[in-house]
Amino acid sequence: AKVRLDSDNASSRVYSMKCDVSQVLLKEPSLSAGRFKVFFNKPEFVCSHQMIRSLPFDFVKQLKVGMDTNLPREFIKAVRNDASRAETNHIRSIQLWRSIADDFSFKKKEQKLLYYRVEIQEGTSIKTVYLNHREATFALKFEPWILDTANSLSQVHGYRKITFGDGATLKTENTLRCKSTGTLVPMSRRPPGSNFWYDSDNFSKWCVEGAVTNLLCQLLSTEDASKFKQIAICNGGELVTAMNGRSIPKIVQPNTGHIDVVEKCMWILRTCFNCRRGLFLNPEHFKTTEMLVTNLSKISFPVIVSVVGQFSLYNHVVVVWKGMIFDIEHEYPFALTVDSVDNLAGKNNPFHKLVRGIGILPSRAMKKMNRDYSDWGEEKMTGDLRHLFKHLFDKWC
Repeated sequence: AKVRLDSDNASSRVYSMKCDVSQVLLKEPSLSAGRFKVFFNKPEFVCSHQMIRSLPFDFVKQLKVGMDTNLPREFIKAVRNDASRAETNHIRSIQLWRSIADDFSFKKKEQKLLYYRVEIQEGTSIKTVYLNHREATFALKFEPWILDTANSLSQVHGYRKITFGDGATLKTENTLRCKSTGTLVPMSRRPPGSNFWYDSDNFSKWCVEGAVTNLLCQLLSTEDASKFKQIAICNGGELVTAMNGRSIPKIVQPNTGHIDVVEKCMWILRTCFNCRRGLFLNPEHFKTTEMLVTNLSKISFPVIVSVVGQFSLYNHVVVVWKGMIFDIEHEYPFALTVDSVDNLAGKNNPFHKLVRGIGILPSRAMKKMNRDYSDWGEEKMTGDLRHLFKHLFDKWC
């Protein structure tokens, strides 16, 4: 990369950076049409003040107006090291752990000292640290949806814990409204055909739990949907208690300690609702919106689908069944079409790829409730539609 000084006014200086991405595109041509295509098509941008301050002062002082200068090797090496650490070390969860009230008589007011229990993933291991409020929320303040949820961690003994997993759709609004973790609207107050669990903002990122809850409301009843929701929002020890003391399987919580939300929901469906697990979708047959719509329309049983947009960092998860999409961020189920798939990850955030898809094979109670005692396309999963699935040994089948 090269940096140059564009403007050297007395009041302010403007710096730009130009990157050579030709070698990167040779190794991975898909990046030119991926989520960062705007950057790869024109790899030049105006530097922020923080970026310039991170450069050695002697180097910045010698920059000349309009002249490209290679970045210092030491700086590039440091950036690569930081990026490598960021990929392997990140916060997995945060929980209010202790609250101490100090009475400062000379100030005539009470001040609370808050300490948080934070789980940090370092490679494949999880480390637990205890941080004060300023340290724990420093990184969170750049993510409004996280900070909004963290502000509600008001009770130490409430044992509420925020776990970072699959996310919400990309938000394009300039302002973010405060929102709860979602509401369960009574049947008498819900418009006909609307979703049971609806949260337009979804700051707490309950997209997996919400989509499956709305599916169960359609397949069984509001009581069953409510039961699933109460279990699905639990993590750690709360989840073990909600599952009547059953230990969490390794497929749900691997050695890293992070709970896989999709696998958690599949475990609850199997254990509490007698569903069975279908095979994973083969991403090779779901590369484009047209392929995804066409091939999902051939599958009769419900499918949990995780997708990512070209400009988002988080996956968004929905459930598809009978040509309809169940999404916690929409008040009503909507049709599976090319346009709707392109907007799954957010407005102006086109479909990039299918991250994961897994089928839900219904229980007898679901078939009875829907008066359909057929195999719901289960035979086709290993027959005519075999090519749409990954055929690996699955211990949950």
